[in-house]
Amino acid sequence: MLLYQVGVDLKLLDTRSGRVLPVRPRLRYTTPQAAPATIIRNARIIDGTASGSQFDGGLWDILIRDGRIARIEPAGRLVSGAASELDAGGRAVLPGLFNLHWHVPWPGTPEVGSAAVALAHGVTFLREMGGNIEPDWVQSLAERIEAGQLLGPHISFVNRVIGMARHSASVDVDPFDKQTVRAQVERAKATGASWMKPYMKIPPVDAEAIELGHAAGVPVTSHFLFGGSLARGLDGKEHAFLYYRGENAIYREDIISAVRAIGTQITPTLAIILLRGISEPLDFTLLDPAWLSSFYAPSILADARLRLKAWVPIPAQDRVLAMNLENVRRLYDAQVPIPIGTDIAAPWQEMGVPLEMQLYRKAGIPPREIIRLATLEAARCVGVDRDLGSVEVGKLADLVIIDGDPLADFRVLQNPRWVIVGGAIVTPAEIAKSLQRE
Repeated sequence: MLLYQVGVDLKLLDTRSGRVLPVRPRLRYTTPQAAPATIIRNARIIDGTASGSQFDGGLWDILIRDGRIARIEPAGRLVSGAASELDAGGRAVLPGLFNLHWHVPWPGTPEVGSAAVALAHGVTFLREMGGNIEPDWVQSLAERIEAGQLLGPHISFVNRVIGMARHSASVDVDPFDKQTVRAQVERAKATGASWMKPYMKIPPVDAEAIELGHAAGVPVTSHFLFGGSLARGLDGKEHAFLYYRGENAIYREDIISAVRAIGTQITPTLAIILLRGISEPLDFTLLDPAWLSSFYAPSILADARLRLKAWVPIPAQDRVLAMNLENVRRLYDAQVPIPIGTDIAAPWQEMGVPLEMQLYRKAGIPPREIIRLATLEAARCVGVDRDLGSVEVGKLADLVIIDGDPLADFRVLQNPRWVIVGGAIVTPAEIAKSLQRE
């Protein structure tokens, strides 16, 4: 028999029969003393909800109690009482950002605290997409953050990638061995993985993985949009590329109609095209914040600066980007969910959400809608919108306070003044210090 934990639940596995039984211990415990209440004064709230326009044209006070938003009132109406105060000074306050395609770095990568770096850039929720490291390690990281042992964003994760992805260190699941695939599906369910991720270029095998995942109650996201996979209710697709038709392929109306009808979400990850050599190089100021040097080995930032300095444009990549911008616009117009995700190497991965948002804007999507796609829509796609994704009473106080106007220029999101996660207010420099203590 094997006893193990999944989230807050205990399970008992009979190693002979494979049967899993729930364990319900009777425990008594004392909750830690709640952090003091906090009022964020003079906030310019920018929210992606349909009712978010109610905040336009004025400043607001936000009362945070027990890690959640307790009240929102016009500036000056909240009495502080015993609450501490932070004056936002008219700065923009947004919901914490989401990145739904993030990878823990490869083992041995000279990078420190990738998840914490994302938090320093205002990202308060990550979906780890597997491939570089065992999901058990990611699960441990997520649990340590939720337990307050580490500063970082909320993390959901996929199980070990199932398929034939040559770039993936942890892809060792033979897609043709049904018993092995079924075992990985059960493993995903047992370890609390939020998603399954097959990477298989053979339509019947991809479709079968979806069937097995759904039978176990685990949603499935794939790299492909095969007809058989859509017919089986594919939950998500990673990357805008239609791989089997080429990176320049357009989404036909029949594909868009099927995706919309099924409710498949597509995470475009347009930012990966940026680093391939489009004519317009990345902005050098991305690497300006002094606190970045606390997160990365010197070689990471030196290589990034050298790459920008020696930028070589490749016209073919301009065409790839233009076609996929058109695809994103077509998907948006058809009301297909297109949450924000990045999937690019360090240090761009951690700062990639604003880059992706800029590309959505190039696709012609309105700025406030892009903020919704990076917050509330992304929260809905991973099933956490009851607690996250918007500035609303009752939700967790995961917020970002920004200098400048993100509706005019998403680049201001690169360097937050403060990040609030679960009511705890931190600066990027303080997050860096927390890593040094670790």
